[in-house]
Amino acid sequence: MFDPDDDIRRDLQRLETLRHLPPGTYLLDPGAVEERQLLADLLQLPAEQDPVAWLAAHRGPLCARIALHAALDELRGRVVGVRRARWYGFDAPKAGERALLGRLVDLPEESDLFDAIPQHGLAAPDALRATLGRVRQLRGTPDPADARARGASPLLADLLALPEDVDALAWLREERASQGAAMALHRLMEQARPPLHSLQIGPVVQVTFPRAVIRMERGLRVTVDEVAFGKGGTLITVRTRIRARRLPGRGDLHHVLPRWPGFNQLVDDLGHRYLLQHYEGEAGRTLWWATQRMRAAFYPSVAPGATRLTFIASAESIEVAGFRLPGPERPEPERVLLAELPQRSLRWQVAVPARAR
Repeated sequence: MFDPDDDIRRDLQRLETLRHLPPGTYLLDPGAVEERQLLADLLQLPAEQDPVAWLAAHRGPLCARIALHAALDELRGRVVGVRRARWYGFDAPKAGERALLGRLVDLPEESDLFDAIPQHGLAAPDALRATLGRVRQLRGTPDPADARARGASPLLADLLALPEDVDALAWLREERASQGAAMALHRLMEQARPPLHSLQIGPVVQVTFPRAVIRMERGLRVTVDEVAFGKGGTLITVRTRIRARRLPGRGDLHHVLPRWPGFNQLVDDLGHRYLLQHYEGEAGRTLWWATQRMRAAFYPSVAPGATRLTFIASAESIEVAGFRLPGPERPEPERVLLAELPQRSLRWQVAVPARAR
């Protein structure tokens, strides 16, 4: 689901990275010709130009088309999720899904409802309108306010609630231009990505073990254990530790653990930027300490001539969250955010070994 508060900041950061990748970096492209051209236009915008405002002002019809495609793709994912839950023996959809999907929860597996919405590409305007019309007809009329409150993206809930005589694409252009532009940017940033979605960095050329310890606010200690330089990217391994007694908690919550987002940007001394290819983390807790171990892979490999890398962790809060276990009134575990502990941004530098240059 597109989250405008979090995703727009990350998308703008990713666009800036795409503009400064090492020359010759190979990326997967958006599936549609129109989207590939739109991405090329965005990469050529002046640095001071707001991409979302530019999209809304100059590419409104295409952004509306992309936004409607993305919303229908989200809806398809929810329908498939209900179907998979049935495969695993959970016959009754969650209340939130039923509120959003209505009679779509009973859609048979062989349904062709979303056949006109390609998963890699962009549907034609008439196909989008026709699919949305069929969705409305098959879905029925659940309470749209309830659907909005149950976790659907606001745009999807609003599209499903539109009167039948309203052209969704025109409505998106005229009433939700900025939101449609933000969704279009998000979709492009998701599609322009490294060829791998894993921690793989190709044959490893050199591994260093800095064991660098960085002490931050609120007792957070960050230790850089390892940096691996590969022919396809760079992999950093980090551990964190914070005193468990400093974390808030409630009696009915389990697995109360902090989450520090970790390093999400990489730049070199030549001005090149590198994409976060994949991230994996695991958390643990003892009587005294709450810990994390994180590994982040950046793409591509270090540019020729670069001698120093700077890993950057954005100024994001540590989230402390726990879970309530299922019960008579709660069929599934419920995540509860207890606190957000503000942290400053962090920069850590490492020299590039001669063999990795």
